[in-house]
Amino acid sequence: MGKIADFIEKQNRKKNIKLLCSIDPERLVKFGENSVISAFKRAATRVPAYQKILKERNIDHREIRNLDAFRKRVPVISKAETSPKYEIEEFCIDGTLDEAKGIMTSSGYSGVYSYGISSRSNQKKLSRSTGAILDYIFDTSNKEMLFISSGYFWSL
Repeated sequence: MGKIADFIEKQNRKKNIKLLCSIDPERLVKFGENSVISAFKRAATRVPAYQKILKERNIDHREIRNLDAFRKRVPVISKAETSPKYEIEEFCIDGTLDEAKGIMTSSGYSGVYSYGISSRSNQKKLSRSTGAILDYIFDTSNKEMLFISSGYFWSL
């Protein structure tokens, strides 16, 4: 990033940290709850493996309209139930790796090998969120730092 873009990013980060520190925690919880239903609907309509899982369990995603219904009807799914059964593309939006920017693999330590897929958009959000957390904890906007974790590199 250039100096102007860095400056704008740091100002936005500071503004967001200030907002998060001042907002009513119940509003954050409500926002998170609404995000759960949105993410569920997206996966239920656009991720082939998840569509199959819901169908096998007789769950109609259109009936899941609120967090209470989600908690009661939508099952927790383990990687042991999914990894051996489905191809990697079936876990992607619209069944394609076209938007994939990164694929992370598990160690297989649990006895079941699995992977995670992220898009360019996911990685940008992760980088910004990590930057904000590190800024909040270590005041990185005022220091030069390099953060290295699990193969990801962020210059802060």
